[in-house]
Amino acid sequence: MYTIGQVSELFQLPVSTLRYYDKEGLFPEIKRSGGIRHFDTTELEALRLVECLKKTGMEIKNIKQFMQWCTEGSETYPKRLKLIQKQKLECEKEIKRMEKALAMLKFKCWYYETALADGNEDRIHEMMSQGLVDEVRQLKDMGCRKGMTSMQGLGYKEILEYLDGECSLEDAVYTLKRDTRHFAKRQLTWFRRESEVTWIDKGRFDYNEEKILEYMIRELGEKEIYEKQ
Repeated sequence: MYTIGQVSELFQLPVSTLRYYDKEGLFPEIKRSGGIRHFDTTELEALRLVECLKKTGMEIKNIKQFMQWCTEGSETYPKRLKLIQKQKLECEKEIKRMEKALAMLKFKCWYYETALADGNEDRIHEMMSQGLVDEVRQLKDMGCRKGMTSMQGLGYKEILEYLDGECSLEDAVYTLKRDTRHFAKRQLTWFRRESEVTWIDKGRFDYNEEKILEYMIRELGEKEIYEKQ
């Protein structure tokens, strides 16, 4: 047996909340002696269920109804199942809403991290205006759909989901950036297994393409792969 104070500490709930639950009839079998409530495992399990249902957004009146059905035997199984199934759907909808909200927050984190690193938002705006959305929109107008192999490339499927109303543009851009990083990581892992691959740090050549090309030709010549004409 547990006192109301012990249960309050165990579940991190105010004593006033436990008294309210009792007043609402959520502990129909609770025992009392001298006006003092005594909680046993039945009430503890009931309280765990009540708190779970509350977190899903179920109203107290519906929780009370459910708990009442639990005392009425197997004939209320269908009613209990229907109520729980309905709340499960509501919970799943809320999870989807929160996932979208989380995707937006992640996108904004990436956005401002990039802006802080660059000192401005110019590069982000340039990335967003490079014509990808218009290109995918034209393909969509031509009859291209998500299930097509040609629309599975990075950028196409994400923007198509945006154009189909399945997500926001921010969500699509975040997913595209994430999947691009994952793809690049897989590519690097694959290339690192290849002993013949020559890595080039473009920064060593100040990103000058002519210097990089000269270096590549020289390397190929030393490996007797290419002979300069």
